[in-house]
Amino acid sequence: MINKQAEASIEEGDAKAEKEETKLTKEVSKKEEQKKDTLKEDKELLEKLMLDEDKEEGAVGFHVWKAFFSYYGGWFFYFFLFIVMIVMAVSQAGSNFWLSYWSENGENHTKSYYFGIYTALGTGYAVFAFIRTIMLRVQAVRFSRYIHREMFSKIIRAPVNLFFDRVPMGRILNRFSKDLTVIDDYLSGMFGFVMTQLFAFLTDIVVCVIIGTAWVFPLAMLFFYICYRLRITFAKINREVSRLSGITKSPIVSFFSESLAGLTSIRTYNEQSTFLNKFHKLQDENIKNNILEWAVFNWYHLRTTFASVVIIGPVISITLLFSGYDTVSAGLVALLIIYVIEINDDISHLFLMSSDFEFQLISLERCKKFTEVEGEAPAKTKEPERVQNMTSNWPARGSIEFRNYFVKYRPNLPHVIDNLSVSINSGEKNWCCRKNWLRKVNLLLISFENH
Repeated sequence: MINKQAEASIEEGDAKAEKEETKLTKEVSKKEEQKKDTLKEDKELLEKLMLDEDKEEGAVGFHVWKAFFSYYGGWFFYFFLFIVMIVMAVSQAGSNFWLSYWSENGENHTKSYYFGIYTALGTGYAVFAFIRTIMLRVQAVRFSRYIHREMFSKIIRAPVNLFFDRVPMGRILNRFSKDLTVIDDYLSGMFGFVMTQLFAFLTDIVVCVIIGTAWVFPLAMLFFYICYRLRITFAKINREVSRLSGITKSPIVSFFSESLAGLTSIRTYNEQSTFLNKFHKLQDENIKNNILEWAVFNWYHLRTTFASVVIIGPVISITLLFSGYDTVSAGLVALLIIYVIEINDDISHLFLMSSDFEFQLISLERCKKFTEVEGEAPAKTKEPERVQNMTSNWPARGSIEFRNYFVKYRPNLPHVIDNLSVSINSGEKNWCCRKNWLRKVNLLLISFENH
């Protein structure tokens, strides 16, 4: 009997324990769900209060390329630049041909004759290279000045509640410092390098076909295709890393400026180590992207170098075999080998620099976002007809009336004044009694804005 009662009490205790465990599990799951809902609400509220960093995905959009070429120069500029690049390529190739001719026929004329023509070709190349540099730098200054003026004019007229209250100051400073520096110092130079490598590659092809044979063209196109496929992968990763680098740099500037503003409070509460650790974490996030940039670059350079070594031998052999090198002078054969080797280098550098140029266009993409910020009303507007018809003694009497009036700070936030209807006659004194004094201020501001 005692054993049965003990077993019954044990079973009853187990049942109670299971019920308590089940109840505790439900409470824990309920608290976790409430915590998730709270985090979700906080995240939604934060998204309403702060704007996310602009981050495009994929290749740089056509509108960015169009903006660069339209802002950088007109049709006359690009036509004149094309002529200058052709003259540079012809002068360089002509000087190499003239050296080869000089080495084979040096006894036919005096050294001054050969040296004079070679000097003229070299001087022509240097003069037109100088003209190209001046053209690119002048256009770069105009281009950068235009972008800065457009950004500044849009930002200075941006609404406070829709822009400055939602965009961290570090993000604005990052656009006007780091991104504009890339546009000022690197974008124009990289554009010039891409054009130089493109014309150098075309010159190499033409010279090899003239001296040797057209067999060099399909082999060069094979290497061109290999580098193009490598460039697609390289550019795809490099673009995203560049965007992440720009995004992770803005929090560093914001955190640093905020820490300087609250330096007294930080020292008062002895929180230097906390803020220093957070600053180091933000730096680590940015430096990781820089390390990845170098890794991607080395990945591309290693594979293009290997492809160049594999292809350059067959290219030279086939070129010499089909070019009739027994009948071609030794100087032209040496020139042919040099240009065949340069084809591989020019193709590799062309794709590398074009990727870097697209990588730097991301700074223009980020700055262009600030040129599209919607501003407030213009500083000068046409006066309404009722203002033009006002007499000198206006206002003789006044009244204020609100009918079903709704007000909110931003389009995605709830109303701060909801369905207000009030009429204030001339000479009356009215008291506004509300729990939230900010709504009184809002009502006063609305009165000034609408009257």
